[in-house]
Amino acid sequence: MRSILLGTGASEGIPAAYCECAVCKNARINGGKDVRTRSCFYIDESNMIDYGPDLFMQCVTNGLTLRNMKNVFLTHFHEDHINASAFSERPSGNPAADCKLCLYGSAAALRMVKKAFGLYKEHTRIRRHNYFKNIKLITVKPFRTYAANGLEVTPIISSHPGYGFFEWGYNYIVKTASSTFLYAVDTGWYGEKTWKYLEKHNNTKFDFVVMECTYGNYEMPDYMPEHLDLKNVFLMLDKMDELGLTDKSTPVYLTHICHLHSLDVEKTQEILSKSGRKIVWGYDGLIIEH
Repeated sequence: MRSILLGTGASEGIPAAYCECAVCKNARINGGKDVRTRSCFYIDESNMIDYGPDLFMQCVTNGLTLRNMKNVFLTHFHEDHINASAFSERPSGNPAADCKLCLYGSAAALRMVKKAFGLYKEHTRIRRHNYFKNIKLITVKPFRTYAANGLEVTPIISSHPGYGFFEWGYNYIVKTASSTFLYAVDTGWYGEKTWKYLEKHNNTKFDFVVMECTYGNYEMPDYMPEHLDLKNVFLMLDKMDELGLTDKSTPVYLTHICHLHSLDVEKTQEILSKSGRKIVWGYDGLIIEH
């Protein structure tokens, strides 16, 4: 299977439109891997995690079509992770729009999605179109496994709040025919319920981990909620090693990187190469074969 980190930036991307920090200036000058769009993970042609505001350009850049996309797993309702209006583009010249697209998420997150869809439905009603009629919203509960188009997907509770009432984001354990991986975006240090679930299910070893590193090399307090820096990434991985979910040889791809706290790709990868782990400072378009 061939998965792609379509976007590896945090909420503002890199370079941020209004920013003149060193990281943004460097990205404008050098381009390439130092330019980051908002986070989005393409699992395969039928499945993806999040549906962000840069998805159109991410598809163009990577030569992808979403014509066969069947399932989108939403981490939480923040604008850098879901662009509700983009679903209205689905019927444009696309016979596949007659097939359902399933959007999975927490009850709180999907309530916010419905509100957002309501705004656009009023516009499309005037135009006598219903662009959302074949989008199915599926509420998933944490720590339960769901079958979706050849995948087994288990949402676990992250430590990152969304906009929904009492909404805590989801991270996802995904089992494919060939691998099992953890997608840990957005999150900080996991809460007790999540660690207990992972401890109970430690017969599952991840073939790779995609993990956020919003704060990069900016040192935050240990065991912080909401987002991770490099130090807390290592604390998370040490805990997963202890539970038997990972070890030092497990590939880890870092993503959701903020311009205010991070070095460029080459400098950061040099730091990570001394960690004793197989950690990659992710970049847009990075392909993961598994």
